[in-house]
Amino acid sequence: MSSSTVLLNSGPAGTLIAYTFIGTLAYSMIVALGEMVTYIFMNNTPTGYVSHFLNPSLAFAVGWTYHLSWAVTFAIELAASGLIIGYCYKNVETGYYYR
Repeated sequence: MSSSTVLLNSGPAGTLIAYTFIGTLAYSMIVALGEMVTYIFMNNTPTGYVSHFLNPSLAFAVGWTYHLSWAVTFAIELAASGLIIGYCYKNVETGYYYR
């Protein structure tokens, strides 16, 4: 939703480099998680691997962080859907947040 700010600040080349770098990091993390899943299968990911390889206390913190990140993601998706509906239908009130 806010890629225009990144494009304005860093230009097209900087934006491409930044998105390529972050995409490579995300891909590496997914590949590493896939390797762990094929080596030791657990039903309670992501906390199961943290508890198995590191510490149960850290797994508790990771579990809450995972839960909160999805709760925030849900709120952001609702806000984005309100923006999209506002662009498509001008006479529909999508909320006072966007005023």
